[in-house]
Amino acid sequence: MGLRRLWHWTWLRQVRASFRRSLPGALDCNTSIEDNSVKRPPLLEYVLCFVSLGFYMIYWAYKMMANLNAQGLNPPFKMRRDFTIAGLYVVVYLATFSLLDYVSRMPGEQPSTPFLNLFFVTFFLAIGWFALISNFMARLARGIASVQRSQGQSPTVSPGLAAFLFFIYFASIPYLQAHWNRGFADDRSV
Repeated sequence: MGLRRLWHWTWLRQVRASFRRSLPGALDCNTSIEDNSVKRPPLLEYVLCFVSLGFYMIYWAYKMMANLNAQGLNPPFKMRRDFTIAGLYVVVYLATFSLLDYVSRMPGEQPSTPFLNLFFVTFFLAIGWFALISNFMARLARGIASVQRSQGQSPTVSPGLAAFLFFIYFASIPYLQAHWNRGFADDRSV
């Protein structure tokens, strides 16, 4: 039996094909503003991020980057690169966290040196993760400010405040969504 006949490979190909069909033009700049600039309630976005345990935040970030790329943001977000870096970072972090758990549960004499080394690696990876995400929020804010400038409005969003608000229970999400909605205050709301 060939590898192509296995169900899970066929299923994986179908999922990838349906994902590509569901997001036409999201990875390039060929989408118009009317298709992408849905005005969403900022508090709903915030609540959905917590209810979905952070998975909605990934979708929200993807849609914001696609919307900004559709606006002709210069330089555009390199979405595949950004999500690949974030995904690899999460994998490395979870692997070291799992290794730390394994070392801490070893029977017999507790080895303190490997435990402390892994603890510090995990700690610094967590700090790096928060720095990566806060930098990403600041980049989104700069993109929203660029779109506001291109529409003749004065930019009202602050990249520094967006990065800072991320540390206060992810409050940068409703902040950025409110400024995105404010940038399109005309009759194109949904």
